[in-house]
Amino acid sequence: MKVWPSKPNPPKILFVTLVLLGGIVASCHPMLFSGLQLIQTDLGDTRLNNYILEHSYRWLVGNALHRQFWSQPIFFPSIHTTAYGDILLGAAPLYWLLRAWGTAPDTAFQFWIMAALALNFLTAFLVFRSGLRFNTLASAAGAYLFAFAGIRVAQFGHQQLFLQFFSMLAIYALCRLYRDFTADNGSSGSVVFWTVILGAMVVLQLYTSIYLGWFLSFGLLVFLTVAAWRRETRPTLLRFIREYRWLLSSVAVAVLLSLSWLGYYYSLTYREFGGRQWLEVHNMVPRLLSWFNLGNRSWLYGWTWDLLPLAHIPMEHEHRLGLGLLTLGLALVGLVRLSRTPWGRVLAITTIFIFLLALVYPGGWTPWRAVYTLVPGANAIRGVARISLLLLIGFSFGLAYFFTGLKSKGLALVLLSLVFLEQWQTIPAYDKYAVRTKVAAIARLIPRDCQAFYYVNLDFDQRGGVDFHQLDAMWAGLASEVPTMNGYHGWFPHDWGFCNLIRSQISHPAELSKVKTHLQFWLKRHNLPDQLRLVTQDQHGVYLLSGRHRPQPPP
Repeated sequence: MKVWPSKPNPPKILFVTLVLLGGIVASCHPMLFSGLQLIQTDLGDTRLNNYILEHSYRWLVGNALHRQFWSQPIFFPSIHTTAYGDILLGAAPLYWLLRAWGTAPDTAFQFWIMAALALNFLTAFLVFRSGLRFNTLASAAGAYLFAFAGIRVAQFGHQQLFLQFFSMLAIYALCRLYRDFTADNGSSGSVVFWTVILGAMVVLQLYTSIYLGWFLSFGLLVFLTVAAWRRETRPTLLRFIREYRWLLSSVAVAVLLSLSWLGYYYSLTYREFGGRQWLEVHNMVPRLLSWFNLGNRSWLYGWTWDLLPLAHIPMEHEHRLGLGLLTLGLALVGLVRLSRTPWGRVLAITTIFIFLLALVYPGGWTPWRAVYTLVPGANAIRGVARISLLLLIGFSFGLAYFFTGLKSKGLALVLLSLVFLEQWQTIPAYDKYAVRTKVAAIARLIPRDCQAFYYVNLDFDQRGGVDFHQLDAMWAGLASEVPTMNGYHGWFPHDWGFCNLIRSQISHPAELSKVKTHLQFWLKRHNLPDQLRLVTQDQHGVYLLSGRHRPQPPP
């Protein structure tokens, strides 16, 4: 089974390697230049994603506190808390290997981030070079945009959105499937193989990131619908369905069965919380201005942030979808040229259709309301602006195809350098050693045999975020191997919020009595011993233990 269209060429391999390394440096320079002392980006979702991976690792190795994969030891005694957000399971094995090798959790997470970006680049390069047989420079350009676009780097705090390489592998499977099916000497075995790979990649993408998995499924649905509608592509599609209907049915059943474990626990979360409210979703549907917003951290366009009326966009930080004027222009020109081919026309129409579908028009109207109402799972998608990562696939195809038509290598390298510069951003970071020290200080004061604890931060100057203190407690729970009633996730238990445990920060010691009252109410609702014991108080905060100590096993 031939993968590459030609034998490897050392100068070309060196070029591609330099492009990849350049992208890693541009995206991760705060981490790299600090000798991995700094972690991008903040103390919130970054540490949550690290916690999710660490929970899966401890579940894998049989740690007693993490023996239930779907019940992270947070929001004690709530269960099925893992299903409150992404589980990152498809991309977790690399993290597991780093941890098994003895790497610290936060350091393993840093390597995992860079590996995810590299895999995005390599899988995209595979699609363009082997799947579509573009030249090396064009393939590297498209892969760079897919892996390191400003759209993706602007979401550095949401590392689950980096894990899109399974989507690219699904597209590669489609390319090989089409090539082998239409070839005169194509074998049915190869068609079966790539069909199975396509189904497996969809499953893995959903197990890795719900957003990216749903976007992939939605994008494939629109793409195949457009292909069935277009007269030049319809015969091939219908012939494939007719000849391999049993294979397609079998793969579909296998996909559904593979997703049943995931689907069951997410259905429990859906029954508990329902979908997202429309107003919450509407605020995160892209505006036209969103596509010109590169944020105030863009190296080339940061100065434009104050000039554009971006402050009027709700959740503006989720609307940083700009690619840069040159990059966007080149990608659109490439898509127009690509649309001269039958399947390129399908891709261009799909990209434009989804772009127009996920857009707020004057007056606040958006056709996405129909998707939210009618398409399964759409009402669980809050950050609709993240569909830009699906559209990034189409833009990457357009950019790669544009570079295939350039005759001058000098001009191509100049344009490619400008594309690189337009994507570069300066991303904030925090000191992982300072965080380790704080978490260790909390963990040392928690008796290992207590039932659970709740951490309250004393912050007289109101520094730091409440959510960050919740994550401090979660990581202290990992260090002490004691469950915590603190928590931070995509959802939180209704009664946890009702008991006002969201606020884990007080500005005066007199407020401690209110916290005790809220916590006792929580314990009573869950039939737990309502005795609270103040463990200690220092510059880090107050630590409350619930109930009695856990009984010790007999000698």
